Amino acid sequence: MIALRKICKIYRRESLVNVKALSDIDIKIGKGEFVVIKGASGSGKTTLMNIIGFLDKPTGGEYRLNGNDVTRLSDRDISVMRGEKIGFVFQSFNLIKTKSSIENVMLPMLYSKEFPLDFRKLSIRKLEEVGLSHRLKHRPSELSGGEQQRVAIARALVNDPGIILADEPTGNLDSRTGIEIMSIFKSLNEAGKTIIIVTHEDFITSYAKRVITLRDGRLLSDTARDQ
Repeated sequence: MIALRKICKIYRRESLVNVKALSDIDIKIGKGEFVVIKGASGSGKTTLMNIIGFLDKPTGGEYRLNGNDVTRLSDRDISVMRGEKIGFVFQSFNLIKTKSSIENVMLPMLYSKEFPLDFRKLSIRKLEEVGLSHRLKHRPSELSGGEQQRVAIARALVNDPGIILADEPTGNLDSRTGIEIMSIFKSLNEAGKTIIIVTHEDFITSYAKRVITLRDGRLLSDTARDQ
């Protein structure tokens, strides 16, 4: 599904001091895998996630998704592919404060080329799947952190993407709520979704089938876990 070859990323600063965030990254991730990408602050893990999710472009190397060379696509085609193939979950939830849970979940479909005629019902169903049928009309300020992250997960799922990318999804949650959120990701993986989580939290690796560790922008290890 995902094939990265010799991926590098260099940030060019106004001071003319270049920062190499990634160097020669070779990774393949198959359909239905549950992968955790770990590393200390500055290791390049978020940069790698942004490249996988088309939020950033590599400076060099090749990225293929389902056999398509993403690095050769136009910005418009990349935007369409991002909306159709990948769902995002962020540490800070990224919900629109003035909109209800159901309105937040509906948003991705408003920008999709092909959306169901009754996408309101689909949004309700996704919120029900994450246990929020009783919070449909609540705004983010009326929800707990765990509930906000559940809304974010429902939003990530509404276009039925094959890949879910999560950046520190439990970072703003207490331990018990973090475990509840990880249980949702585990269930999604068991249902066939490819899950890729970027984190520095050790407990999350216990849910993964594979752990990729970065250090100073380089691949330090790539290890399959016994389940």
